[in-house]
Amino acid sequence: MNTEEFAGKVEWEGGIEEALQYGLRSTDIDDNPELEAAWAEMEKVWAEWQVYVRAVEELLPDTAW
Repeated sequence: MNTEEFAGKVEWEGGIEEALQYGLRSTDIDDNPELEAAWAEMEKVWAEWQVYVRAVEELLPDTAW
């Protein structure tokens, strides 16, 4: 999808974090190599961060959230 469509999907999902959770990927961008590269880096960081999020979630009582 082009940059405008991608931006619309990010907005539709509720922002960048939600778009990453939903599964928007850098490979979905077909007209903006700079945005594609930046999103790809963010995907890597997001995946690493999720490991820690899951670890903390397991340590928190269910009532914490």
